[in-house]
Amino acid sequence: MSRLDELNVLARSFDKSAVVLVKEDSWFMKFLNIFVRVFNKKFMTEYTITIANRVYMTRANMDRECGYLIAHEVGGHVRQCRYFGFGIHPWVGFLFYMIAYLFLVFPTQAAYLRYRLELAADAVAWRYALDHGMTADWVRARAVAFANKVSSWDYFQSWPDGWTLWGFQRKAEKVIQKWSAEHV
Repeated sequence: MSRLDELNVLARSFDKSAVVLVKEDSWFMKFLNIFVRVFNKKFMTEYTITIANRVYMTRANMDRECGYLIAHEVGGHVRQCRYFGFGIHPWVGFLFYMIAYLFLVFPTQAAYLRYRLELAADAVAWRYALDHGMTADWVRARAVAFANKVSSWDYFQSWPDGWTLWGFQRKAEKVIQKWSAEHV
């Protein structure tokens, strides 16, 4: 079984419609990069992108242990697209998801829904990480690091730094407490 096949099996454990694709092999990602690279030079080399039920991963990410990343993208964002589509299919909700994520409140420091969608997706990944041997301290560190990224220009400064950090730390503690209570 190839690495891509393994990742697809993991992705489908979160959502039966999920598909993992190699970003560098996608004509669509190459086309999208023409526009995105104006804002983000690392788009094609560092970022995993989810569009409805398709997760576009870089080869570099595929070579690492990326269960956490699949949990974030599929357990978080693909499920969110499905939710916005009334549970029917991620493609049904994708337009509404994109409106909420990008266009509803696009200005910097005011994109509350983008912040909340990323927070919810990472909470799924924190739970996955704890289930697979990561420590509570690792989750706390990841929460801080990702909060800093979500409030940076990589995410168009979606929400103010301090508020983002506070929200991520608070949510991480809730996930840790719930997980700990279930594993006593």
